[in-house]
This record gives sequence, C-alpha cells and structure tokens, in this order.
Amino acid sequence: MSKNSLLLLACVLVSTGCRDEDPPPADAGAILGDGGAPLDCAGLLACAAGCPDDACADACVARTTPDGVSRASALVACAEREGCGDDSSCLEARCAAEIATCTGGAPSELDCEALLECAGACADDACADACVARATPEGVGEASALLECVEREGCGDDSSCIEARCPREVAACLDVPIEPGGDGGVPTDPFPVRIVGTTRDDTTALGRVLDSSSNGTTVFVRDDAAGEAAGYPIGIVAFYRLESITYRATLSGTSPGCTYSADFTETFTSPDPFETNLMIERAAGSDGLHGYGFAIGLDVLHPDGETIVCDLTGTTTDDFGASHRVVHGIDEPRTDLRTFTGTYVQGDGVRTMTWDLRAAD
Repeated sequence: MSKNSLLLLACVLVSTGCRDEDPPPADAGAILGDGGAPLDCAGLLACAAGCPDDACADACVARTTPDGVSRASALVACAEREGCGDDSSCLEARCAAEIATCTGGAPSELDCEALLECAGACADDACADACVARATPEGVGEASALLECVEREGCGDDSSCIEARCPREVAACLDVPIEPGGDGGVPTDPFPVRIVGTTRDDTTALGRVLDSSSNGTTVFVRDDAAGEAAGYPIGIVAFYRLESITYRATLSGTSPGCTYSADFTETFTSPDPFETNLMIERAAGSDGLHGYGFAIGLDVLHPDGETIVCDLTGTTTDDFGASHRVVHGIDEPRTDLRTFTGTYVQGDGVRTMTWDLRAAD
C-alpha cells in the first residue's frame, strides 16, 4: 500500500488535518497515543490524516489490525486505479463500496437529485455509470424521465427551457411541488404530458341506408420539438403529436335487394406529426379556457374488403377504405386543459365527428 496514497486519501476523506496552515503534530507518538487500542480502517485514515510524514503513517499502519489494513489497501487500490487523486467526487462515485467497507457502513443510495450531482461531477461514462449503480430505482427512473424530456424538448443545457418544458420531471427529481417560480420554486407548466381517450367518425351515405363508423382509442403526447420541426408556432401553442391510435372501422347497410358489410381494425404508431396532431393555445382567454384544435386523418384501403350480397347477383366484393377522420378547429369548444370533448357535424348531418379526450399525467 502506497504511503503517499494513504496520506492523500486520509486528507480527502477525513475532515481533520491536511491543511497547509495547520501546524503538524509534534511527533507520531502524540498522534498515536502510545499503548492505545488497535485501529480499524476508519481509525487508520483518521490517524494518517494527522501525520506530517511517512514515518508517522508507517506507525499508524503498524497499529492497525490486519483487517483494517486490508480494507484500507482495497480503498487505496481503487483510488489509484480510478485516478481520483484528491477528487472527493471521484472517490465517492467510483470507490463508494470500498469507502463503505472501510467505514463500516453501506454505500449511500442516491436519489434523483444526488444522482445528477454525482454524474455532473464525472469526466467520463465509467464514472457516470458508477453513480447510476449507487442510485435507488426511483432515482434512476426520475432522472431518466427528466433526461428524456430534455432530449424530447431539445433543451440541451438551457435551464430556462428545462424549467419551462419539463416542470413535472424537475419537480419529481427535486421532490418539490409544482408551483409558481421564485426562490426554490418550479415554474408552472399547466399543459398535460399526455392526452388520451376516444375519437369517433360516423358517416351516413346518401341514396341508400348505409352507415360507416370508426371508433378510435387515441393517445396524444406532448412534443414541442416535433411541432417546431414541423413548422408550427410552438411559442403560441403547445404541440402534441399522435403517439398511437387503434380504431375499428365498420360498414353496414342495405339498398333494395342488397346488403353491405365490412369490419377492420387498424393501428397506427407515430404518424406524420405535420398532418396528425393536437395543439392548445398557450394563452387562456378571458374565460380562463384555452382554444385547441386537432386533426386526425388516417386511411387504409382494403381491396375486396367490403362484402356485398344481392338477391340477383349473389355475393361480390368491393374495395373498402377503413377511414378515421376527426378534425376540430381552434375556436370552439374550449378546454380547461383537463377535458377535451365535443361534436362536429359536417355536410348537413352526413358526417358526425365526436371526441372525448382527457389529460393523463
């Protein structure tokens, strides 16, 4: 075990001694207290922290139990292997297990805030990985959610952007409530992270009794970065891309002598956000509500997907467009940012679009 490394470790890990302005003790005997009890690993570090020279450090080692020397040697070896020198953050991140073994405790578990502080002091991925290994599952989950939000919103290291666009993730990591900004506060972002629910498209064909409908399970997710990339004014609106939708498109009806039927279930994941999205005005009106608009227009053509049974011609097939189209302008109805519901009737009752969406965050 290197005495120089031992002395350096003792200076870093023990709060006493090791400052240039502190007068060195008279001799090793004064530090060791001749005839005192054997030292464990933590005692060895405390003893060495008061030493002015190698002879004193040797005396500390001589007084230490074999187990204490072994544990201190493991800690010194880790510090040398990781190249920590006198960097206490490096030691705590990369040699946490050896420090805990020496001091008789368990490595401290890091919450989200401590994990970010630990990783922020790292110079490479190995150090950051060591920080993650020390973190609680909750800490890792909260930190991951925050980093995903930062990447999704394109904030980089812009703290203002992070606070404005990821307030819930910041609040979860720091374990503070979401409240108006100020000293220690997290700026409020009232817009939900996800909006989920159902959308429905019903059409009645003219000239025959024929109804087609599609009932969708719809999930929108906040993604201002995607909106900005698509050319939308995210300074004015909060942007949501359609993360997923599953809808069942059916057709049934009759005409003289014939019946018609079709039934298909379609699933889309992350369609083009330029064409399929939801936007909410950032500024509330005098009524305290926000205007919002969305557009869903998804079609799958099924050749021979419609079955036609006629008295004279028997059974034939035709193409069937499994369509789901629901649109809403930005004006009415408005939303309290928790509930998004409405009905839009198009073409003198030929087409009716309804939606029932709720904030889910």
